[in-house]
Amino acid sequence: MKAPQFSEDWSDDFKALYYHDMQEIWDPNIAPHIWNQYHNQLDIYTNIATTSDASTILDVGCAQATLALLLAEQGYDVTAVDLRPSFLEYAKSRYTHGKIEFIAGNILEDSDTWRI
Repeated sequence: MKAPQFSEDWSDDFKALYYHDMQEIWDPNIAPHIWNQYHNQLDIYTNIATTSDASTILDVGCAQATLALLLAEQGYDVTAVDLRPSFLEYAKSRYTHGKIEFIAGNILEDSDTWRI
């Protein structure tokens, strides 16, 4: 996963995601407590995935898809779902490699179309 490259041309939603992403993932000096908490959560979720026999992951409500991107990089087949297409577009801007599908939708309303 690559760090986002800020652009003045982004929408306000994208800019908000960028600032949120910077404090959670990329710059521990902005808000150390948030950075530490988020990295601890990522460690917990990654450990759950790696200690299971699963090869596919469904990340519902993935937001900017940090966990989904990390798991795809580790070789999992990931489906990242969020209601907000702009969040998924932001996630795609950080994608580098791995098998991941981004879907904008509501899993509760469209449950018959999901690969569960």
